[in-house]
Amino acid sequence: MSGLDCLLKIRNGGGARQEGIAQLYREFAPAFLRFFMKHRVQRELAEDLVQEVFVNITRSCDSFRQDDRFEAWVWTIARNCLMDFYRQRLPDTGLEDDLLERLVEERGDLQAAPGSDDGLADCVHRVFRAFSADHPSRAEALSLLAFYEWGIEEMAAFLGRTKGATREYLSQSRKLMRPYMENCRDYL
Repeated sequence: MSGLDCLLKIRNGGGARQEGIAQLYREFAPAFLRFFMKHRVQRELAEDLVQEVFVNITRSCDSFRQDDRFEAWVWTIARNCLMDFYRQRLPDTGLEDDLLERLVEERGDLQAAPGSDDGLADCVHRVFRAFSADHPSRAEALSLLAFYEWGIEEMAAFLGRTKGATREYLSQSRKLMRPYMENCRDYL
């Protein structure tokens, strides 16, 4: 039974609803659990997030459009649950802040350039925030790729694109970010 068939059973309600949810759970729950744990969520909390994904799938099954790709739709729900989890747990620090600190740590030298009031870390934070404001989807994709070390297959499922189209999207995203990073060249 396909995911779409399961979704139709959920929409129909009754015993078919339970059967549809159970089938989707068997098919997707292990992958969702790995996804959450890969993104540094403790197992117990990751299991709770898996349950939340299925609650959200059930609640929003009527919003699924036939022209959407089913897998991309359920993975978007899973990704949104993860993002909500981090927003609730880390209200003062966005995911991009975490990413930027890791990028800056890899650079090594966080000291300000001679004669400057702020260092590389501050500059990178500012330019990534500006890039995020102008290109939120691309910034999120780059964050997931760099910080969470997503592979092309995961990213393609998340974006609802082919692997080739995903590689091109990421390449174009990096190109779009380059002019923003020029502001930090003095710190390198």
